[in-house]
Amino acid sequence: MNNPFTPGSQIYRVYEKLMDMQWHCTKCDLEAAQAATFRNMKLRGVQFDTDEKGNEYKEIHCSTCKVIRVHRKLK
Repeated sequence: MNNPFTPGSQIYRVYEKLMDMQWHCTKCDLEAAQAATFRNMKLRGVQFDTDEKGNEYKEIHCSTCKVIRVHRKLK
């Protein structure tokens, strides 16, 4: 899997972390990436895994920040 984004950019770093195909906290693990970051990724063809309700994120307990937060994962 190749990273299609510009090296050194925030979106590149976010994609690099997501490439492990694990759920990542959008607050503490993905540099507090904004919704626009994920929207731009989708415009480039990136697909995100969904929760049980079909949302492209999952609200789960974060082991780092110790609260329930939005997590994202590549599909």
